[in-house]
Amino acid sequence: QQGCTPECSAAAPKMSFKSAVFSMTNTIIGSGTLTIPFIFSKCGWLVANVIALTVVVLTTFSVHLLATTCDIVASDTVCSFETLGHAACGFKGSLYAEVTFIVGGIGTLTGYLI
Repeated sequence: QQGCTPECSAAAPKMSFKSAVFSMTNTIIGSGTLTIPFIFSKCGWLVANVIALTVVVLTTFSVHLLATTCDIVASDTVCSFETLGHAACGFKGSLYAEVTFIVGGIGTLTGYLI
């Protein structure tokens, strides 16, 4: 079932802005603390900085796309990234959201293992 039902909205966990900022900061610093020194030691400062700048640009663009899509799609029909992808692009959008989270999780786990 796609979309946000009243039950889904009521059951969705609520988070304050302060908690969201803390959670995102913890996530970013946690994995970056382990991965960034390894990248710099293996690639050198020039290539590592180019990689870091590329990641910053891609992240900024993806946040822009998310914000624009949220503005276009009715917010009462979206409860997750998967439903946002479905509302924007149909089945392929929801599949892309799922695959992106799986690949991101694998990348994070790989960073922790290295």
